Formats: sequence, structure tokens, C-alpha cells
Amino acid sequence: MKIAILGRGAALLQAAQSLTDAGHTVPIVWYCQSANYDKIDLKNYQQWALKEDADFFSDIKINDVENISRLKAHNLDIGFSMNWITKLSPNLLSIFLLGVYNAHAGDLPKYRGNACPNWAIINGEDHIGLCVHEMIEELDAGDVVLRDRLKLNDQSYISDVSKWIHQRVPSLFVKLANGPELLKSTSTPQPADPKDILRCYPRRPEDSEIRWSDTALNILRLIRASSRPFPGAYTVLENFQKVTIWRAAIEDPVGAFSAVPGQVCYQHDNDPVIACGKGLLRLTDVKIDGCSSSDLAKKMILKSLRNRLG
Repeated sequence: MKIAILGRGAALLQAAQSLTDAGHTVPIVWYCQSANYDKIDLKNYQQWALKEDADFFSDIKINDVENISRLKAHNLDIGFSMNWITKLSPNLLSIFLLGVYNAHAGDLPKYRGNACPNWAIINGEDHIGLCVHEMIEELDAGDVVLRDRLKLNDQSYISDVSKWIHQRVPSLFVKLANGPELLKSTSTPQPADPKDILRCYPRRPEDSEIRWSDTALNILRLIRASSRPFPGAYTVLENFQKVTIWRAAIEDPVGAFSAVPGQVCYQHDNDPVIACGKGLLRLTDVKIDGCSSSDLAKKMILKSLRNRLG
């Protein structure tokens, strides 16, 4: 098959390599702007395209007439996409013999849009969905041809989800390229009723600021959804030093207690235990700007039980 690669991220680039390893041809790679947390960027895609003797473009105006012509010249069978940041026009989609298919980290028709795995963790879902769907003009609304799920628990972090996506996307794309009959035999239309659809909107780093008046459970979900490779959930120590919390755990109190939300209550195996609006949270991996290690950051937080976070 002659395949176009459209998008960004480590999983898509690994998928491109897996497709060529499986004997398919990738004559064109069309990259879009990377997010700040992407370790794989334009240079990586450009180098891969050069290695494979593929045309390389990074113009976001992919729907322009001249850019559609560049794609059309390759007589492409199919396109595989991930994290493309604009809609693809019907004119562009029509040049592919079999269509363009997107790997979307959301349990469609729920979790359309942006930051879907992060929102799923915040919302307390018991799994993350991964769908390969046909791209149409409407966002994330095309027929689903392959579907997978990752179970979640209160120890699942966004880094676990990212690792799983990186592993699964290449195999799903290769499965479709090797068995194009699946595009018809497993294709399932998405429900059109708005009550079945959840649209997610982008998140920014400041959306991960911790409000200690919230419950320990909700704060832990925010920490899990904001952790590496993202900037992290954060607070401040005594209204001065920024504290990034990478990992935490619910702490079971030994008895009733009264404390102000954000209060440093005690230490558990050298981990600070912090009062929330409801419950306690144990901080197991933290960073304070200027501290060389998590252990030193914890000692600074535990310096006084009069300390407050937030």
C-alpha cells in the first residue's frame, strides 16, 4: 500500500516505521506543529522521511489547492493520522482511494476532541479508549474500524496511558494496512444523538493548579492526569515556592482530625501528608524549584507543621 503519514508524536512516527517494516510504502510525510511535551518533533520526522526517501512537508494549510495536489501526485491508497490539529477538507480526503484514518485516544463517541485521556482520568473513568476511525469533515465523528481499551485504577498515570498508546497505535495501523477488508467488515457508524457524545476541550498548564479544598480523590485524579510527560499538577509552599506534584496516594487517617485544606499534617515514611477538603493525600514524588531532589523537596515541605500548600 502507498500510505501518507499526517500528524505528529512518537506513536505516529513509530507507526510509520512499523508500516514500512511490514512492506508498505510511505512516499509522503506531512508533519504538524508539536506540543510542548512532545519529545519527537519536526527534526525527527524530517530525518525519518529523508531516510525513507519520502517527501516531507510541515505546512499547516494542508487543505490548500497546491498542497492537495502534492498529495494527489502520489496516488495514495490510504492515510494514517494522529494529533493533526485542523480539520481535513472533503477535497483532500477524496484523493485517498480508501480514505484517511485517525488514531484517537478517546472512547468514541465519548471523548471527542482534545486532551481526552487526561479528561478521562480527571472524570474518574475506569478505562481509556483508543479508536481508529475514518476522518470526515466533522471532528472525530467518522466510522470506527478498530477499538481498544486500557483499564484504569487509582494508580494509573497519564504516563502509563502514553506508553500504552505508543505500543498499540503502530500495531493497529499495520493491522489495517495488511487487511484493508477490515475497513468495511468492522466499520461501525458512531451514534449521532448528542446525549451519546462527550466533547472535550484543550487543557493548559495552569488548569492543573491544585485547590486543596477539593476532595483527596479529585486532587489525586488531577495529579495523575497532569503528570509526566505533561507539566504536572502544582501548588505553592507558603505562597512563595512552586511545588510540582508528580505522584501521590490517598492516605487513610488513623482517626478523626481537624485541619485547614493544604495543611501539612505529618509525615509517612518521609512523605508529606496534606489535608484536603475531604481526606488526606500523601505526596510521594514532588519537585520544588531550586531543590536538587524529591527527598529535599519533601524535607522543605515537612520543615514545620505550620506550613501550608496553596
